Amino acid sequence: MKKNLLLSSALALATAANAQMPDYRICPNWTGTDLDGQSHTLYDYLD
Repeated sequence: MKKNLLLSSALALATAANAQMPDYRICPNWTGTDLDGQSHTLYDYLD
């Protein structure tokens, strides 16, 4: 379930993004809530 959520979120962000982060910048953390009401943060998946 988490893998599908992460994949669909990444796909949605990739299609909606028009630009990349500048070099040597840190991507901001963001939180999303799935259909079960559980919160997921980007930094939790990157650890």
